[in-house]
Amino acid sequence: MNLIIQYYNDKNPERQKEYDFCLETNLNNPAIKEIHNIIEKDTIIPEKFQKCEKLKNKTIDYNKTGSIPGRLTFKYVFEYIKNNIKKDEIICLANLDIFFEHSSAWLKIKSDFFDVDKRDKVMCLSRYEYIDKNNYKIDNRQLLGSSFDSWIFLNNLKQIKDCNFAVGNAPGCDSSIAKRFYDENYMIFNWFKKYKSFHYDICRGYLNYILTDKTDNEAKKALLRGRLNCPPKQDWENILLGKTSPKYNT
Repeated sequence: MNLIIQYYNDKNPERQKEYDFCLETNLNNPAIKEIHNIIEKDTIIPEKFQKCEKLKNKTIDYNKTGSIPGRLTFKYVFEYIKNNIKKDEIICLANLDIFFEHSSAWLKIKSDFFDVDKRDKVMCLSRYEYIDKNNYKIDNRQLLGSSFDSWIFLNNLKQIKDCNFAVGNAPGCDSSIAKRFYDENYMIFNWFKKYKSFHYDICRGYLNYILTDKTDNEAKKALLRGRLNCPPKQDWENILLGKTSPKYNT
């Protein structure tokens, strides 16, 4: 996969350690080919990551961002991948505090998921809350399918409209972008049991939504124009095989 993130420097050193742990874990994941890190101009990359060939640091074009200058938006990502990544490669867009399980499922997602048929598909993925290497859990927001922290799709995107709102720290962005994919006839999958991702936010308390001057409220407005929730507890194997249909809440 080609992972797209936006690294930044947090004032809280404990929070920064969590971000760095996620980045390092993803860099060491054999299922991830490259990490495209689209950053603001003053972002400092820690020395231990600077010589990593797998990490591609790209300064964001402020003229193409949304209501919060420098914040990565879905529209920006979709344009970026068309111009910088080969067609039909796997794209994984994720929040900075997400890391992915080192598993055969992720290694084989192209053959086992995307190549099963010709339908357009996107994984809008609920996450597990990381506690330590032996413990993780899932909360009710994830089970409702209203919160996603990563989105996985092939780089053959149709035009996804009305998506110039931030990726993360943008209340409502999760259900809003799922609805934009759905409106372009993508099948939305939330196969969280097979394709595991973990949210690492212990120091702040993972249920606390932290609003800052970088919070993008455009997603709230987008939510009013259309939302879609995708509960993860569904028979995704038979849905993938076309034997049954997914259930969404709009």
